[in-house]
Amino acid sequence: MGAGGAVTSQGVADVTADVTRAAAMSPPVPALTPEQKQELAAIAQRIVAPGKGILAADESTGSIAKRLSSVGAENTEENRRWYRQLLFTADSRVDPCIGGVILFHETLYQKADDGRPFPEVIRSKGALVGIKVDKGVVPLAGTNGETTTQGLDGLMERCAQYKKDGADFAKWRCVLKITEHTPTRLAVMENANVLARYASICQQNGIVPIVEPEILPDGDHDLKHCQYVTEKVLAAVYKALSDHHVYLEGTLLKPNMVTPGHACSKKYSPEEIAMATVTALRRTVPPAVPGITFLSGGQSEEEASINLNAINRCPLPRPWALTFSYGRALQASALRAWAGKKDNTKAAQEEYVKRALVGDRHLPGDTGPGGAWEGWRTSRRVCPGHCGDLGGLGTSWAWRGCAARWRTSRRVWWVIHGDVRGLGDRWVSHGDVRGRGDRGGVRTWGGGPDEGRRGECGGSPWGYLG
Repeated sequence: MGAGGAVTSQGVADVTADVTRAAAMSPPVPALTPEQKQELAAIAQRIVAPGKGILAADESTGSIAKRLSSVGAENTEENRRWYRQLLFTADSRVDPCIGGVILFHETLYQKADDGRPFPEVIRSKGALVGIKVDKGVVPLAGTNGETTTQGLDGLMERCAQYKKDGADFAKWRCVLKITEHTPTRLAVMENANVLARYASICQQNGIVPIVEPEILPDGDHDLKHCQYVTEKVLAAVYKALSDHHVYLEGTLLKPNMVTPGHACSKKYSPEEIAMATVTALRRTVPPAVPGITFLSGGQSEEEASINLNAINRCPLPRPWALTFSYGRALQASALRAWAGKKDNTKAAQEEYVKRALVGDRHLPGDTGPGGAWEGWRTSRRVCPGHCGDLGGLGTSWAWRGCAARWRTSRRVWWVIHGDVRGLGDRWVSHGDVRGRGDRGGVRTWGGGPDEGRRGECGGSPWGYLG
């Protein structure tokens, strides 16, 4: 105010600035109802349930053409359908390993030989259906070969239709590359905002968005440089998601592992890759995110499995599920075995099952046939030796000695999320299954001839590993 109560231009500017700041920080208009949030969170958690990962079968027609040609198969609609069918109809051994399957638009509307739509086939095996919704990368003007991803136009209507047609989650891929001068701030911010806008649109239609900011492994950069860029990109992505009021509990992240460039002369161990990856994630990804589903990023099947195993054994706290969303790393051997010949279907399915089981064994909480928990079995007891985060408690526990002689002559008992389960879904009574006796101490089995029998545990069967 000026003399005599007159309003000065400076006073008006100050008031305007105050109002602008207040408006900027005011709570947003709720984008989602509590029911919508509950549905999204449940979908996300189901996809990354313990022991499960994602099969990425969403190659575009152009991308799968390259893979089919590599084994001498023609890129026809029938060959594409048959190949996807052999993956989706593999035997039940793969069911505990796959929580979701990402499809391309064409595949969503194809059918198996028995007339069932592929989404129905996938759901019958306990997995959820996902859909690739982006329309590919395009050049980003004003940059030296950097890109953004197109497909936002009409996305609201497409997501609404995909939800009606059985899709519960979606994927959108943005690509950044490391060179001496890239990624630029423009490319990072543009791709972060595109991902956030996509995620918001998906959630409004009841679809869980998988956010995929892929940093390509091309180049000669070292591990430290990749970690630095990964942190900057993920920080920008989660800032954009916050700005767009995206509900993090109803999202999943699909990042690259932190690895050196393919042309880097220095070799790094899986443990070094794991430490760099988890460190980058801990610095940027909020714990509200239910799960991180790594892309294989040009790694071989074996490299992707070994590095994922090392990531899940990293000694740093990891508040999210860490699993896979693999395409080539699950399919390469199966594709070679199939080679475009229907007579090779069984052999190709066997290769796919093998890769899925290998990936499954590198996840915490694995309970599938051949997995880490079943691997504790001997003829007389469940063996000691596994170390990991039991049931997402955020701490590491391990069997000590021969304490866990929970067995029958015909069944193996598995530890899952603080419960002990036998084949046939016989669950232990809820309580202190660690057998320490200080929180109920219930160690009896429910159902069957073992009901009421106590575990033959001596001393303190559980050791805290920190």
